[in-house]
Amino acid sequence: GVAILPFVILMVTLSPWSGGLVAKYGSKLPLVIGPTIAAIGFALFALTSSVANYWLSIFASFLVLGLGMAVTVAPLTTTVLESADEGHVGLASAINNAISRAGGLFAVAALSLIVIGVFGARLDASIAAMQVTPEARARISAQMAPQRTQLAAAQPPRDLSAPLRAELADDIIKSYVAGFRVAMLIAAGLALCSALIALFFIPARPGKTDVARPT
Repeated sequence: GVAILPFVILMVTLSPWSGGLVAKYGSKLPLVIGPTIAAIGFALFALTSSVANYWLSIFASFLVLGLGMAVTVAPLTTTVLESADEGHVGLASAINNAISRAGGLFAVAALSLIVIGVFGARLDASIAAMQVTPEARARISAQMAPQRTQLAAAQPPRDLSAPLRAELADDIIKSYVAGFRVAMLIAAGLALCSALIALFFIPARPGKTDVARPT
């Protein structure tokens, strides 16, 4: 929980500022730049290793991701509401909230399945490479199977020797990191796709400060 505070603080402090970007620059610019910055943040997460330093890796990634999301979310909401006429602003707000919540839940569920899948495949490969008898390998695999959804919290079987337990514990962490990296790269790709969609499909619109005032 505390680890994500940089992200939350940036979102809270920058949202009032970023909400005015649409009026100043139009909707296209922030909806291209914001997701691009967010994609960089996700990509930085993908560089995380099993021995990563929080301040040099996780903290920096959350800062970049928080900046990207702060530049994106408020302008996106403003754009949605401004696209509706006055009689349908409430409906537009409700639809925007519903889609954002449903999209967030879907993304978490989909990426979680990907992490679990990569984790399981990587762990199976690690177990297959262990220097034990085929019978012992099959027993270890069967004992680890119910713990696949626990990811990094999975525990090696207690009946293993200390060296094998240490080896398997290290494999569990590395397998989780591998799944996490894949999920973050997919998230980075999706963020870049949204930036490209904004670049090519949202028409350029001058902000209010660009409109010539009558003399």
